[in-house]
Amino acid sequence: MTTPRNLSSTPAEMDYHVNNADSSVASPLRRYVEKPEDPYNQYNLLTIPRYQQKCLLFRFARGDTLGSVRAWFLEEMLPTLRKTQEDSKILFPEHDVLLDSGEPWALLWLFAFVCFDDDGTELAHADTWFTREDGPVLFDMLLKAFVPSTAYAKKYNPKLSEAKEEAVIDALLLDEPGRTRALEACMRQWPKLMKQSGYREVPAEGKHIFEDFPFEIALAVCAYDADDSAFRDLPYYPRELVDYYREHVRGKRDAWRGTGVGAGPEIPPAPHRQPKKIYALKPAEAYVRWMELACNEQPEIVAKAHKGLKKRKSMPSLCSAMEVLAGLGYGAQADLKDDATLADHVVAMCAARGLPAFRPPPPPPEGPARISKILSALQAWSVGQGQQLFVLNDDEDDNWNALLVRADAKDEFALLCEQLSLEVLDDADWS
Repeated sequence: MTTPRNLSSTPAEMDYHVNNADSSVASPLRRYVEKPEDPYNQYNLLTIPRYQQKCLLFRFARGDTLGSVRAWFLEEMLPTLRKTQEDSKILFPEHDVLLDSGEPWALLWLFAFVCFDDDGTELAHADTWFTREDGPVLFDMLLKAFVPSTAYAKKYNPKLSEAKEEAVIDALLLDEPGRTRALEACMRQWPKLMKQSGYREVPAEGKHIFEDFPFEIALAVCAYDADDSAFRDLPYYPRELVDYYREHVRGKRDAWRGTGVGAGPEIPPAPHRQPKKIYALKPAEAYVRWMELACNEQPEIVAKAHKGLKKRKSMPSLCSAMEVLAGLGYGAQADLKDDATLADHVVAMCAARGLPAFRPPPPPPEGPARISKILSALQAWSVGQGQQLFVLNDDEDDNWNALLVRADAKDEFALLCEQLSLEVLDDADWS
C-alpha cells in the first residue's frame, strides 16, 4: 500500500477515490458501447474529461509511482480521451470535447504533458487537448514556456484567476533572483490561501479530503529553472514531478530553452487582476444615472422605464433593460438575424430623441450583414447629430442591443457601463 502524497487522507480513502473516479469514466463508456443510440449515453460522453482529471489527480495524490502514473497517462488516459473526442465529434459536431484550462486540476494535466510527452508532440498541439479561450492567463504563461509558439489571447477574464495564481503571475513578471524569492513566498503563503478550501496536513474522519496541490508553483519552477531548495520540502509541494522533469526532460526535449528564460519577454495583456476600481457613484446611483442618460434625461421617460423594471435599485439584466428601453423608443433590441426589427427600432429611437429622420440602408443584404450596415450607417450619421452610438453585448441572449447617448455624455456613460459590468462592443465586433 502506498503512502499518500495527499496528507489529508489515508491509503484506504485514496483507494476509494481512485476507484470511484475510474468507475465514473468506465460506466458511461460501457453504457455508450451497449446502447450507442441512447441520447443519455451520448451526452454522458461529454463528462469524460472532467472525471479523467480526477482519475489523474487521485492517482498522484494516492502516492502512485511516477512511472505508473506515466504509463496510465500515456497508455490509458490519452487513448480514452482521444476515442471519446472522435465519438463525440460525430454525435455533437458543434462541440469540442476538450479539457478546460480553467478547471481546478488543468495544471496537473499540463504538468503530465510537460513531464511525460517525450518528444513534445502532444504539447505542440495543446489546442487539441485544452480549450484556452479567454484564459486563465497563468495557464498560457506556463504553456508558452514549453511551447514558445503559444499565442496569448487578446484579453483575459480577470475573474478566472484565483489569489494563489495571482501571486505566481506576479513572481513570473520579476527578474532573478526576485522571482525565486517570490516563488518561495508563494509556497509559504499557499497553506493560508488554501485554508478556505479545507487545507490540512492530517486525515480527519468525516471530512472531505483536501484535493489541491500547488502545481502552478512547481510548473513555474520547471518553466523558469528556479531554485526551489528553500521550499521543496514544504507540505504538498510536488517535488517529485519537478525532479522528474529536471532529470528526464529539461536537458533533452527542452534543451533548446535558455536557462531562466521561461515564456520569454512577451507579457500577456492584463496579466493579473487590476486593483478594485473606486467609482464616484454607488451601484444603485450608477444604475439610476445610466437610465437617465439612456432616456435622454427626459423625466417622464425615465419614470416609465423604472416602472417597467419594477422600480428596482440595482441594474437588471441587459436583456430586460433594453426590452423596456426599446418599448419606450429609446433603445434598439433585435434577434441576431432580425434586421427588420432592428431597423424599426433605430428609426423610432432617433424620432424619440427629436433627431431628424434616419433612413436605414435597404436590403439586400439581409440578416446580420444588413444589421452591420445599419449600425455602421447610424454611427456615422449620429456623430453629426451630437450623438454617440453604444452597442452592448449580452452573454445571455443572442440579441443586438443599441442605444444613443448625447456625445457630451459619452465618456460618463462608458464609465457607467464599466461600473455596471456592461460590455461595450468595439466597432470591429459588429461592423
